[in-house]
Amino acid sequence: MLVDLLGNQYNSERLNWFTIFIAEHDLLTFFVKFIYNNKNYSIFSRELTVLRQNLDYFEGEWSRTRYPKEKEGKVVIPSEIYEEQDASEAIGKAKEVLFIIRKILIEKFRVE
Repeated sequence: MLVDLLGNQYNSERLNWFTIFIAEHDLLTFFVKFIYNNKNYSIFSRELTVLRQNLDYFEGEWSRTRYPKEKEGKVVIPSEIYEEQDASEAIGKAKEVLFIIRKILIEKFRVE
């Protein structure tokens, strides 16, 4: 049985009318597998650790800041949960990520 965000229940016969699609937007798993644990990037171990910490921070945040949630029986929108301080922290972390990625692109791949 499937229950949607409004609490509507659908039995298996009704599910035949739906296509269920799940997309993963979190990059941490891929980053660790292909970059963080890759010996070709070992000279950037300090930078990669910072990237890993920031990716961990952002994991799941994309949906929490984009879609309404249920809280104590009421629907709340992201702007009712997140404050300016949250946004400022996220912007700071995003800038740090971009700075490190640019550094790696310049130093390892000579991309400017």
